[in-house]
Amino acid sequence: MSDRAWPFLIVAVMLVVFYPAFSAEVCNVDDAQMLEVLQQVTQWSLGDIFIPGASGGLYYRPLLGLSFFINKSLFHLNPFTLHAENVLIHLANCLLVFFLARLLFALKEENSHPVYAFLGSLFFGLHPLVTESVNWISGRTDLLMGFFLLFSALVLMLYRINGRKLLPWFAAFFFLCALLSKELAIAFLPGYFLILYTKTSAQNDQLHSAVLWYKKPLLFVGVTILVIGTFFLLRTIAFTSDSSRIGLTLQYMYINPEHSFFLFLRAIGFYLKKLLIPWPLNFAIVEVDPLYELVAIPVIGLCIYIALKGTFTSAIFIAGLFLFSPALLIALHQIAWTPYAERYLYCTTAFVSIAAVMYCANSRLFLEKRWGPVMLSVFLIPAVITTIQRNLTWQTNQRILADTARKSPTEKSIQWLYGAVLFKEGNYQEALFHTQRAVALPGSPLFYNPKPEINLGYILYHLDRIPEAIAAFETVIKKTSDKLPEAHEGLIECYYRLWGRASDKDEKQEYFAALEAHGMRLFALRPDPLLYYNLGKRVMSGKAYEQAGVFFSKAVSHMQEGHEYLPFAKKLASTFQRHQ
Repeated sequence: MSDRAWPFLIVAVMLVVFYPAFSAEVCNVDDAQMLEVLQQVTQWSLGDIFIPGASGGLYYRPLLGLSFFINKSLFHLNPFTLHAENVLIHLANCLLVFFLARLLFALKEENSHPVYAFLGSLFFGLHPLVTESVNWISGRTDLLMGFFLLFSALVLMLYRINGRKLLPWFAAFFFLCALLSKELAIAFLPGYFLILYTKTSAQNDQLHSAVLWYKKPLLFVGVTILVIGTFFLLRTIAFTSDSSRIGLTLQYMYINPEHSFFLFLRAIGFYLKKLLIPWPLNFAIVEVDPLYELVAIPVIGLCIYIALKGTFTSAIFIAGLFLFSPALLIALHQIAWTPYAERYLYCTTAFVSIAAVMYCANSRLFLEKRWGPVMLSVFLIPAVITTIQRNLTWQTNQRILADTARKSPTEKSIQWLYGAVLFKEGNYQEALFHTQRAVALPGSPLFYNPKPEINLGYILYHLDRIPEAIAAFETVIKKTSDKLPEAHEGLIECYYRLWGRASDKDEKQEYFAALEAHGMRLFALRPDPLLYYNLGKRVMSGKAYEQAGVFFSKAVSHMQEGHEYLPFAKKLASTFQRHQ
């Protein structure tokens, strides 16, 4: 096969494996809310994206936002194009891994067969850990960060080969773009240094002298300060204050240094194991086994040994490991909604895959050892099967949330979201089970999320357990200090059903009084005269003309002249007043 054919083969393989992602639904976790917010933005500009002027913020990712606004302008946030863009960015990253591996072999002056770079691209592109970032629209932040980091590394490799003095500055620019895609890209700084400074056994004197100018410490520090400083300057201008979650994380580390240390060990052991043995896969990893703390100790020792070898292969490997180091802070569960996540290993997987094929090429594993292909098949075949299965799981909310709810029974948000999907499908009993589980689980101490109780109220309403539904909605009113319109909407539905069924006159009047009271409170929270108009029509359908007249009269009193429903409300109010 010619050298030019390998990239086309990579494209073909990735499109076949990730084909299900093109037709996937919009995930109810973050994606739906994000798209809803984007739809509400009628006009946008680069200034608004890069300097939003928000009062506070945790994530500063303007290039991520820019990608979504471009999609909105061109494709109106069509789910197909959003998923297709994710797949194409991942495909571009796979090609970057291929070309980066080829350059690494060229730097070492090894005339290696392109199959090594091809396999490195497959190891990365088909690794089950990448499926979350590719299938989850919100996971694009990892894809973009990976794209710019790999491009930065690729430009550094070109510089190492030809010594053109402008290339390191281009590499620094791509590094900055990675930071503007996801702030965790700052962990690439050690890798940036290692790629520039690590010597290769084949490096000749001419090449070594070509890079000497850039090895001046002041210049290296200057470029670093310029990149990091530009990022933090933009972030400081964009946000007038930092998110409290950053301070909470630092405060947690200060108060619980020993516990934080062991959590870091646990996360290191867990993530390193995931690179080699990614199973089981889970969208919401809430906790991991404390035994990973023991696993971390010998693994860290092995990583130190690899780093001390000082080879270019070890440098790429260690650079990749540094890329998941910010995830150790997230393990304290003060920043992200999940303390552990497979997406945090996306970029790490790319660099570790390159290091793996470099090691295999150096040891001639494929050419001299008969069991080499067998070893590769042991990982690649199950990996491809798992990745395809995972892509199919991500196609619908029902599948991914069912899988996640089963694997993370203590994750509150996943339980109520899965309950919401089941409720939408009409599976009320299953929806009740998961929603009650969500309500029983402890929530964030920082804020109260009323959605599980709201969902519970509506599920109980549809199961005709009206008193329990009323209790659920009243709980929300109590916990939100009566500031949530949705709770009163639910109570209106409950009391309307009770009013319609009541046969006793006093009982019927009691339910109507409650219906009217919650209607007035809902109007106070969400002043829309159509509320009274629609209540009047519903009551009118029950032939309660006197009560219908009350609502129509309220609607008339709050409708301004020119309101499209005002003539109808006036006519109905007048009709039922005469009827009385």
